[in-house]
Amino acid sequence: MMIDRMTILGCANASGSLRVKLTLLGESKKPRCFKTTLPLHYMHQESAWMNSSLFSERFYDCFVPEVKKNLKKLKLKKVILLMDILAPEHNRHFAADGTGCDRIYETAL
Repeated sequence: MMIDRMTILGCANASGSLRVKLTLLGESKKPRCFKTTLPLHYMHQESAWMNSSLFSERFYDCFVPEVKKNLKKLKLKKVILLMDILAPEHNRHFAADGTGCDRIYETAL
């Protein structure tokens, strides 16, 4: 039996006024089912599991620019980032990286 795996990464602010485009992480480099432009970011990884390098890429290339643009639009200076079920290897990359996030709080449910 063949098992297909995927990981979805989503991000929004508490009010829902800022929703960063979803990221879908799959096993295939170019899935045949996605022949047209998708309304999300697609990434591939052999196991379809998020790792720290893929997470860093999405964080810095997608999340940070979107949040900075939103902060500028709202004339705000700082943001607090809450991450749910954060893997330990991710934490060392984001603790004090100068992105404007003062602290990162971890919550595991």
